[in-house]
Amino acid sequence: MTYEMKLQEMQDFGYNKGKTDGKIEGKFEGKIESIKELMRNLNLSPEKAMKALGIAPSEFSRYLALL
Repeated sequence: MTYEMKLQEMQDFGYNKGKTDGKIEGKFEGKIESIKELMRNLNLSPEKAMKALGIAPSEFSRYLALL
């Protein structure tokens, strides 16, 4: 493998990783906003809002820290 090919491979990996990480972060932020909307519009507790969205109880603390 040439040096240029290796550089291209590394750039492709970085691009794809950033793209994937961005999607994951976007979904996480979207869930945070959904939790806030359920809390505001339906007067739900954070835990009930997360349960309604199908978030695993093991993940509750992660979301609660950002509310």
